[in-house]
Amino acid sequence: MLGKVLSNRYKILEKVGAGGMALVYKAKDMLLGRLVAVKVLREQYAGDREFVERFRREAQAAASLSHANVVNIYDVGQEDDVYFIVMEYVEGRNLKDIIRRQSIPLGTAVHIAQQVAMALEHAHRHHLVHRDIKPHNIIITEDNQVKVTDFGIALAASYSELTQTGFVMGTAQYFSPEQARGGMATKQSDLYSLGVLLYEMLTGTLPFTGDTPVAIALQHVQEPIKPPRQLNPSIPRELDRIVVKALAKDLKERYQTASEMLQDLQRVAESLTTTGRHPGMASPEVEATTLIESVAETTGRTMIHRLGDETKAQTRIRDEEPPKETRPVRRKGRVRSIVLLSLLFIGLLIWGATKIPQLIFPEEVVVPNVVGRTQNEARELLERHGLKLAVEREVYSTEAPAGQVLNQDPSPNRRIKMYRTVFVTVSKGPRMVEVPSLVGLTVRDARLRITQAGLVVGIETPVVGVEAPLDQVIAQEPQAGSYLEEGSAVNISVSSERVTTGNLTLPDFRNMTLEASKERLAELGLVLGNAWGDTSISIPRWHIISQNPAPGTTVAPGDTVDFVYSLGRPGTQLHEDQGHGIEEPDDEDRDEEPGQGAVEEAPQEPELPIEPSGREDEQLPPQDQIGEPEPQQPETEAEEELEARETTGGEPSFQQAEVQVVIPPGPDTEVVILVIDDLGAREAYRGVHKGGSVVTRQVSGQGGDARIQVYIGNRLVSEQAFP
Repeated sequence: MLGKVLSNRYKILEKVGAGGMALVYKAKDMLLGRLVAVKVLREQYAGDREFVERFRREAQAAASLSHANVVNIYDVGQEDDVYFIVMEYVEGRNLKDIIRRQSIPLGTAVHIAQQVAMALEHAHRHHLVHRDIKPHNIIITEDNQVKVTDFGIALAASYSELTQTGFVMGTAQYFSPEQARGGMATKQSDLYSLGVLLYEMLTGTLPFTGDTPVAIALQHVQEPIKPPRQLNPSIPRELDRIVVKALAKDLKERYQTASEMLQDLQRVAESLTTTGRHPGMASPEVEATTLIESVAETTGRTMIHRLGDETKAQTRIRDEEPPKETRPVRRKGRVRSIVLLSLLFIGLLIWGATKIPQLIFPEEVVVPNVVGRTQNEARELLERHGLKLAVEREVYSTEAPAGQVLNQDPSPNRRIKMYRTVFVTVSKGPRMVEVPSLVGLTVRDARLRITQAGLVVGIETPVVGVEAPLDQVIAQEPQAGSYLEEGSAVNISVSSERVTTGNLTLPDFRNMTLEASKERLAELGLVLGNAWGDTSISIPRWHIISQNPAPGTTVAPGDTVDFVYSLGRPGTQLHEDQGHGIEEPDDEDRDEEPGQGAVEEAPQEPELPIEPSGREDEQLPPQDQIGEPEPQQPETEAEEELEARETTGGEPSFQQAEVQVVIPPGPDTEVVILVIDDLGAREAYRGVHKGGSVVTRQVSGQGGDARIQVYIGNRLVSEQAFP
C-alpha cells in the first residue's frame, strides 16, 4: 500500500496502526495539501458484501458529525477491492497506553470523561450510537484534547463475523449488560461504557475481568460492581456515585442522556482541587517502586559476579598445585571467601540501613524552575536537587529555539519527594514548510495555496503591461521549493491592467439578472468566478439566488465573486442550438424569457446561460424596479418537492452559514475562512484583527458536502460541515 494513491487523491505515506478490522495509514490529501488518516478494511472483510455495504452506510452517517472531541470522517471510498475511510489525522496517544503506563490524577480523569461525554452528547443528538466506547478508541492529543474515534464503525463490526477472541476480549470488558445479552446498543449503553472507562481511570483496574469474553459478559449482567471508592479512598463520594449510577444494570436507573452525566461531572470538576498533573505524568508510587526494584536487581548481580570470580581463581590454583597441597589451599580459599562475603554482607547492611529508608521515605525538595533552559541544563539542575527529567513531548514553537524547555510539571517552587520525575515539554524550534509553486495561478488560487501551506500572504504587487492573463501570478518571493518558518510571508507579483485603488464593499446582487450582475462586476473591477444554476419556484429564471462573498463583504479590485442563479421551475429542458446550450422554456413561462442569445460555459455545467439582449420592449426593468418576485404556486409533483425543500429547510444544494471566530488574546492576527464545496476550494474571507476580538462572517457553499475551514495566524483551527 505504501506509495499508492487512492481515488487519485490520497497518497499512502506510512502504516501507523492496525486493528482487528482494518489497517490504518498516514496519507496526504493531494487536493487540499493536508495529512489525513486512511483506514483500510482487511481483506477478509472486504469480501463480505453485506458487511461492506453496512460499513459504508455507517461511516457516511458518522461523517455528519462535526465536533472538537470527535475524529472527523472526511471521505468514504473504494478502489478495486480496497474499501477505505479517510479521517482527520490526529497526533497523540492512545488512552489505553496511558492507563497502562501510569495512574491518572482524579482531576485529569474527570476532565477526560467530560470531553468524551461531550462527544457522545453531540453524536446522540444526531441519532448516532458509538457502541464501542473504550480507551483504545480515545486519543489524547499534544494539546491535551480528547478525540473519540471509530464512530459508526462499531455497528458494522457487530453484524460481521468479528468473533475472534482477541477482538471480543478487547471490547467485552466495556460492554453494557444489554450488549452482553446480545441486545441492541442504545445511548445508555454508551454511557455505561463511559462509566467503565471512568472506573478504570480512577482505580487503575476494570470492574470485571475474566479468562473468556463469555465470563466477562456474565459478570456485566449478573455481578454487582465494587464501588471505586473501595479501591481508591481518595475518590470523592459524589464522583463515586456518578460511576455507580453510570454502571447500573437497569437502564432506567442509569443516566438517560449524556447531558445529564456531563452536568454531574462538571459539578465534581468544579469542586475538585486538582494537582495540575497531565495525563501523561507518572505517579510517584509507581516511580518509587520501579526505582527500588532496579537497585535490588543491581545488587544481586554484583554479589553473584564477585562470588564467581573467586571460584574461578580457586579452580586455577587447584589445577596448578601438586595434590598434596590442594587441601590447605582449598581451606585457605574457603576462609578468604567467607571473610569477603561477610564483609560484603556487612556493607550491604550498612548501605541498606542508610539508603533504603531514603528510597522508601525520601525527603522533600523544592522543584527548581527549568523553563527557558536547554534540555541538558535542565537535567543537570534537576539532578543536583535529587530529581529526574523526562521529556513528555516535543512541540514546534516560533518563540523558543530547538531544545529549550517550554513548560514543566510539577511547576516551580512546589515541594515533592526526592527521586521523583519532572516532566517537561521541549521546543522543536519553528516548523519549516515548503513554499508552494504559485507562478501561473490566479490570485485567488495562490492565496489558497499559501494559506493551506501554513504561510501568510505578503505583499501583492500589481504589474501593468505584461503578456499574461489578468490577475495571474507572474513572480513570487521566495521561490517555490524553498523552506520558510511556518507563518512567514510569501510575496507575489500579479498581472494587472491598472493599479488597484483600494477596497470596496460588495453590493447585493440577489434578484438581479445574471447579465446585469456581470456588467456591474466589470464596473467594479471584480471578476466572475463560478456560476451555478439551480431550480427555484420563487426566483425568476436567470436571476441571482445567492452570492459568495456575502453582500457587505470588503473586497479588492480583481477579486472573484461566485453566483447561484435560477433555472426556473423544475421541468425546463436544454437542447443544443448552433453549439450553444439554449434553455427551452415551458409554454406557460415563455413570457418570462427576455429573449434569445448566446451562452457562456460554466465550470460545472455544459453551458452557462447568459441573460440575452432582445427587443427594447422585452427588456426587464431596472434592478430597483424589480422588487420582490411573487411566489408561484407549484404545479407538478417535482415543484411540490422543491417547495417543501425550500420552505422546510431540507438539505439544499446551496447552503449559507454564519461563522463566528474568537481570536485568542495577543497581537494582531490574520483570519482566513475557506469554503470547500462542489465548486472547489475558495477563500471566503481574509483579514487582520486584534487579539481577543470576535469576527463574524456570512459564508455560502454549494452541495451537501460543503465544509468550512478557519485559519487563525496561519494555523487550521476548525473544519466543520455547514450546519
